[in-house]
Amino acid sequence: MERWRQQTREGFQIAYLTEGESVVAIAGYRFLNTLAWGHILYVDDLVVLAAHHKTGRGTMVLRYLQEKARQQGCDEVHLDTGYQRHLAHRAYLRNGFHFDCHHLAWKVMASV
Repeated sequence: MERWRQQTREGFQIAYLTEGESVVAIAGYRFLNTLAWGHILYVDDLVVLAAHHKTGRGTMVLRYLQEKARQQGCDEVHLDTGYQRHLAHRAYLRNGFHFDCHHLAWKVMASV
């Protein structure tokens, strides 16, 4: 909860899709200004319940986010995805995304 509270203070927002009383797809996103890419909408998280994969729910959320980016004058929409998530990659490519870079991470460990 503390991570969510901190993210919210930094402009993190959530978009979701419901069916009946259930949330079936959800995305967390924020707007950023970067030197490399300009003003972007960054998708932190995008999750569709497994029972709803291949039903277009993820596409609906992505299109909503793409429209939000247009409304906010963004240059691009960005996200990171696990290299093994082939089903997700196909969905992103169908929705106009392209592979642009490798994302690298270095874990900060407390000194011993």
